[in-house]
Amino acid sequence: MLHGTGEGIRGGLAELHKVIFLSGYLRVRRKEWITNIIMKYRYHLKKIKTLARKTYLTFRGRNLTSPVIFFHVQKCGGTSVRAAILDRLGIRDYLTGRYFTLDAYASREATEILGTEMRALRENVLAYEVKCSPKPVFVTGHFPYSRAIHSEFEEYTSTTVIREPVDRFISQFFYNKNKSTQFHFGINMNIDEYLDSERAKGAGRRMTSYFAGNEGLNEASTLNELVERAIQNIRHLDVVGVLRDLTSFEREFAQATGTNIRIPHHRKNPTDQSKRNEVLTEERLERIRVLCAPDIRLYEAVLSDLQGGE
Repeated sequence: MLHGTGEGIRGGLAELHKVIFLSGYLRVRRKEWITNIIMKYRYHLKKIKTLARKTYLTFRGRNLTSPVIFFHVQKCGGTSVRAAILDRLGIRDYLTGRYFTLDAYASREATEILGTEMRALRENVLAYEVKCSPKPVFVTGHFPYSRAIHSEFEEYTSTTVIREPVDRFISQFFYNKNKSTQFHFGINMNIDEYLDSERAKGAGRRMTSYFAGNEGLNEASTLNELVERAIQNIRHLDVVGVLRDLTSFEREFAQATGTNIRIPHHRKNPTDQSKRNEVLTEERLERIRVLCAPDIRLYEAVLSDLQGGE
């Protein structure tokens, strides 16, 4: 009697183990099946989520209705700002494609095909976009500022974000040095070779050359004149922010456009801070400060304007 009871108990436990194992197996298989479905249709699911969000924003009146041009300077947080503004596109503007983001890679390849200068091509693209009908509600890219075109986009809110120049220079160097797509402005020099190059000189005045514009590069006879032109031009923009204080930029953007945005942090530099510190000796930092002197003047002028407006 006791033996039979023991066998019965052991048999019952064995059956229970089978059930537990089978249920666990089925849960794993179900999870795998759901994961496979999500992976297979992730693009469509993301599209549905995007459409649902934009429909909601439009219904609640939180979408972008005032047209915006954003001048995106490299390594100044522009990828995150662009994403925040694109997030506020209404459902109709999104579906009809009433927005334009410059493809940096394609613009470079186009200049190689045409044998033209990249800055000139990008300026031409900007002129074309603002003259399209119907006008895009959002235009952004690595466009040089143009006084000639500015008169054509008066109905747009023109905006940009800039960054402390030494930080921007360092970020761009390490990004281009270690990024996977080396064919697009990759750096195959060590830090000292780079700091001695013409390319580093251009990087030190990157923001200045953006806002001096092609006209400024052609007309300014001295570096001082180029900086002064950049300062004058950036003051023509409706909203100018600095990367260290994106909260203030969000507030000013909302006041100018009537649209609230929330700026995420999207792109990360592929070089960690410890490796940077090994390379950035005080002597090299001083050389970088000298190279960035034009952009430092521009940045300090912007800070002064922002503080004066508070």
